[in-house]
Amino acid sequence: MAAKRIDRSFKVFADQDTPGLVYLFAGVPLDAAIEIERIDRDLALPGLLVDNAFLVRGLKASPGRLRILHLECEPRWHRGIPRDTGRYVQVLDLKYELLVDSTLVVLTPRGFPGLLARRPRCSAAVAAH
Repeated sequence: MAAKRIDRSFKVFADQDTPGLVYLFAGVPLDAAIEIERIDRDLALPGLLVDNAFLVRGLKASPGRLRILHLECEPRWHRGIPRDTGRYVQVLDLKYELLVDSTLVVLTPRGFPGLLARRPRCSAAVAAH
């Protein structure tokens, strides 16, 4: 029940302050002049609903090009997270044919695999283009 409240709160935060969410969790510099457009959360697959995804233009890594920023929030680690996050990234890539930067926000270290628990900020890139 708490997980659903946290998930709902994360989505409300995104709806109320999209730039704040992107700057806070996606590693975008505060001085970056970017354009952000919300992407529909419904990925048209049963049970596959992303927390937040945005079309962004103006990141230094790809000036002038659109890319997708995907932000997923989980209240705690569970072993299905890598599979689920990978699915979201794959479907976003297939649907929009754009580079997807995905950030996972896990609110507590409880249950984290040992390697991840020692590295509070990890990053992974999935690129099909």
